Parts: sequence; C-alpha cells; structure tokens
Amino acid sequence: MAKNISLIPQRLKDVRASILTLIFEGSPTFNNKGSTSDACRDMALANYVRNERQPWTGRRRCLQRSKQYLGQSCPQRFGSPSRLSIGYAYELPLAKAGTFARQAFQGWGFSGLLTLQSGQPFTVGDSFAGGAYGFSGGTPSAVCGSNQITALPGDAPLATCTPGQATNPLAAPTSGPIQRRLDDYINPNFFSHPAPVPFAGDSLSNGFGSPGMRNIYRGPFQESVDFSIMKNFHLGERHRIQFRTDFFNLFNHPVFSIPTCTTCLDLNASPANFSKITQTVIPARLIQFGLKYSF
Repeated sequence: MAKNISLIPQRLKDVRASILTLIFEGSPTFNNKGSTSDACRDMALANYVRNERQPWTGRRRCLQRSKQYLGQSCPQRFGSPSRLSIGYAYELPLAKAGTFARQAFQGWGFSGLLTLQSGQPFTVGDSFAGGAYGFSGGTPSAVCGSNQITALPGDAPLATCTPGQATNPLAAPTSGPIQRRLDDYINPNFFSHPAPVPFAGDSLSNGFGSPGMRNIYRGPFQESVDFSIMKNFHLGERHRIQFRTDFFNLFNHPVFSIPTCTTCLDLNASPANFSKITQTVIPARLIQFGLKYSF
C-alpha cells in the first residue's frame, strides 16, 4: 500500500513552483495457503509416500509435516515493510537584469530523490533438510547446534548457546556496525540440522526444519541519495537548451545486499561463507551529463 502526498506552494513572482512528493509504502504478509508452487509440493509429498508404499504411520507423518509447511506465514520474498521516498524539484528565483545576465544566471534548478527502506528478506537454508521426503533442501531447526563456533573471519561477536536447546531464530542476527558484520551477518550457532525421520530407515534421511523460518531475516538498511543540477537556456520563445548533471548515489555510500552466493545461506556449507555479504544493491557513485534541445 502506498500513499502519495504532494506539496505545491503558491506560485511566487518569477519563481517556478517547487514540488515535494512523499511516498510511503508498506508490504503485507504473504501466507503459503493457496500458493500454487507449494500446493504442488504438497501433492508431490503425498505421491512420494504413496509410491513408496510406506506404512500409514509414515504417510500420516509426511502429510502432517507438509500441511505444517503449507500453513506457514511469512513476509513477501521481495517485500519491504517500510519505505520512504522523497522527491523534490526547484528552480532558483533569480531576477532579470539584461540579456547576458538573464542567460547566465536564470534557468538554474535542481532536483533529487531520497530513498530510505528496510532490507530485503531472506531465508536461512539447510541442504540436509527434507531428504526423507525426496527434497534436497529446506530450513534448519531452531535448535542450538552441537558444534559451537566462537570465531569467524568477520569482526562481529558470535554468541554461543547450550547445544540441543531450542533457540529464538530472531536473535540469530549479529550486532554491531554493518561494516563489521559483512562476513558473519547471521550467527550459525542458533541452528542445527533437522533430525532424521524414524520411519525412513536411514540416519541421513532428515526431516523438515522448524516451521515459520521462511523470510524472517532482513538484509541491511538501505538508503540512497540521487541529485541533479540543471541549467536552461531560452533561445527565443520556441527554443530551449538544457544542460544537466546527474549524481546517482551522491555520497558514494555502499548499500549492501543480502547474502547471495550459492553457499552463503546453507547451514551445511562452510562456516566461513555462512551469511557472508559480498554484493551491494546499487553501484558506486555515478555522474552523467546530459544535453537536451527542445523546440
């Protein structure tokens, strides 16, 4: 849902009206119920158990777990719960004072866009999860891992917990400035591999992880500032030349993305790569020049 608010002050003498636009946006919560892809997964689970001719107890457990998965509520995959965009444009009010002064000092203006929003959602995964049901990947269990990690390549402090005890997955993100958390954005000590399914008859046939783990984490806060300055030259009544300079990411601040590498969100991968942030959302500062002729 978005709300636009435009503030246009009264036109003053020899002043173009300035425009200020505020945009507030929010993202609702998405529920897996009714999702086509997840419904297909539920059908595949049922067919898998039926084809393998597992005992009724096994089929019932499988279907119960699949329904539990379908009942999860989670944020949208690309949603942002809060977003603020401020756009503005203004032409400087300079008095007329002869032909040369009018061309040199009049027609100057500037505009810009400020965007502030929460980070993108993402999910911590485990390639061991779901093996008992024919899948290669899912979410881990919110249970303290047996192999506690006290140090990773990054500088963020890693909290430890008691192995085997239930944890709060929302407390897994590390703390501190984002520049110190790029190598360990999420604490792997808060998770463990799902337990093997008893009826599968294989110690490596793990079940699904804890419910409600999809898209519960968010990447770093995002902010960007774009700015433009322009000069208009009026040649008679029907001709105009505009020269402008645009600055994208004006202050050259890095806006970091979520962990995106192949093994960065897999609990079964190397701990050194777990939740490692290696990319930015927007590039470094970009300056471009433009010339436009209107007639």
